[in-house]
Amino acid sequence: MEAFRERIAGPLWQGGGPFIVWALHFFGLYVLVAAGCTSGWAEVPLLGTSLLRVLLIAASVLAMAWITWLLLRSDGVRQPQGSRGLLAVAASGSAWLALVGVVWATAPALMLPMCSLK
Repeated sequence: MEAFRERIAGPLWQGGGPFIVWALHFFGLYVLVAAGCTSGWAEVPLLGTSLLRVLLIAASVLAMAWITWLLLRSDGVRQPQGSRGLLAVAASGSAWLALVGVVWATAPALMLPMCSLK
């Protein structure tokens, strides 16, 4: 079992983990908007905006922190002067792409009015 974790599961998580976090974030935003709009969270004031918007921002910050942690754990960031293998490049690249994806998915939630599109 340990060999499976070291040779297969670990490298898969390093290279694909950031995309899994991005996908969970993307799905979570849609769930929050659906639940928030039907429950009236967009009209509940909190911190100068609505409860729904605060929850969306919190989910996005959490996803970005998780992806940044994965980026910092990749060998490409911790050892920039040494030789980099394909896995280190893939882990760094996927983390950067996932960060851009989280920001891209969060932007409409920050710019558009909540629950008013019909």
